[in-house]
Amino acid sequence: MASSLNSIPSQASLKWPVVEALRSLGGTASVEEIDAKACELAGCSEELSAIPHGLGSRTEMSYRCGWARTRLRHAGFIERAGHA
Repeated sequence: MASSLNSIPSQASLKWPVVEALRSLGGTASVEEIDAKACELAGCSEELSAIPHGLGSRTEMSYRCGWARTRLRHAGFIERAGHA
């Protein structure tokens, strides 16, 4: 599993796919939609996308996309809908 985790893009390398996902989804989308599109754009397989993060129900890809969104939000590139 460790080698599989190394195959998942880092949160830093997911920033651009997240931006492109938002752009392709019309500028606003649910977290799940953004994550799925970013994963597709980053070229992740369904197998990699399904690797769990820790013991919770969240996937590692979702976790890393979440951090990419957070970093982009803190840098002012994106904002949370309804939280402007």
